[in-house]
Amino acid sequence: MTVSRQQRESLVLSGGVIAIALLLTKNVLLLLLLLIAGILIGAVTFTIISAKRQKVLTVNLGQQVAARTLQLQSSMAQLEELSSLQDLLLHAISHDLRTTVMGSLMVLENVQGQAGDVIPVSRELLRRMTQSGKTQLNHLNQLLEAYSNMTEGIQLKKSCVSISTVLQEAIADLAPLLQENRITLTSPVPTDSLQVRADADKIRQVFHHLISNAVNHNPPGIEVRMEAMVEQSIFQFTITDTGIGIDSLQQKNIFELCPKPPQERQLTQISLGLCLCKQIVTAHNGQIKVSSQVGKGTEIRFTLPTDA
Repeated sequence: MTVSRQQRESLVLSGGVIAIALLLTKNVLLLLLLLIAGILIGAVTFTIISAKRQKVLTVNLGQQVAARTLQLQSSMAQLEELSSLQDLLLHAISHDLRTTVMGSLMVLENVQGQAGDVIPVSRELLRRMTQSGKTQLNHLNQLLEAYSNMTEGIQLKKSCVSISTVLQEAIADLAPLLQENRITLTSPVPTDSLQVRADADKIRQVFHHLISNAVNHNPPGIEVRMEAMVEQSIFQFTITDTGIGIDSLQQKNIFELCPKPPQERQLTQISLGLCLCKQIVTAHNGQIKVSSQVGKGTEIRFTLPTDA
C-alpha cells in the first residue's frame, strides 16, 4: 500500500515521541506506557489522515460520476431529438411521395380511360403535372436541406454582399408567384448603401422564403412591404404583410421543424421556409423573430452583424 507524505509525517512524529522517551527515562514501565502512547498517537493520526483522504477521493469520484451522468443525459437527449427528427423527415418524405404518385396515377388513369390508341393530352394538363412535380421536388429538397443543416451545420461562403442586389434577384425569381396572387409589393431599399459580409446565396434564400411565405400563407391581393437599414453595425430587414395573421400559439414554434396545424396551406403541415430562414440567420450570428395579430397581418424581422 502506498504511504502518503502526511502519513509518513505522522509515523515520524510517533517515532520522535518514542525516541525522546528513550532518552529521558530509564523507568521500564513508564517507557512502555510512552511507547504504547506513541503507537496510539501514530495510529490515530494515520486513521484521521486516511479518513480525510478517503473523503476527498469520495468527493472527487462523486463529481466525476455526476459529470459523466450529465454527459450521458445530454447524449441521450441528442439521440432522442435526432430520432424524432428522422421520424418527422420520414413522414414528410413518404407523405409527399405518396401524394405525388397518387395524383399522377389519377391523371394517368383518367387519360388511359379515353378511347383510341392515340390519346390527346392538353398542354395545360402537362403544365399542371410538371408544376406539381417541381413543387414536390422543391419541398423534398428543402426537407433534406433542413435536416442536413441541423445534423451537419451550415457552411458559409462569406463576401461583401449588396442587399439591394440580392433582394432584387429574389423578387425577380418570384415575379410569376407575385403576379399570380396579385401581390402589391413595396420595397424602399436603398440601392447601394446597404452592404453586409455574408453568404450571398444563403441571404437570397432567406429573402426568397420570407416573400414566398407571405404569399403562400395568405389569400391573394395582400400588400407586402419590405424595409432594410443598418444601425450601429447591425443590419435589419423587416417584411410586413396585410394578411390573415398568426395566432400566439403558432408563433411559439413557427421557426422550428415540426408539424403545424392542418388548416395551413401546406402539403405535410411542416413549415420549412421559416425553419431554413432561422438556420441561415443563426449561422450568421443573427436573430429572427415574428410579430403578428390575427386579422391584422404579420411582421418578420431579422438582424445580422454587418461584419460577421
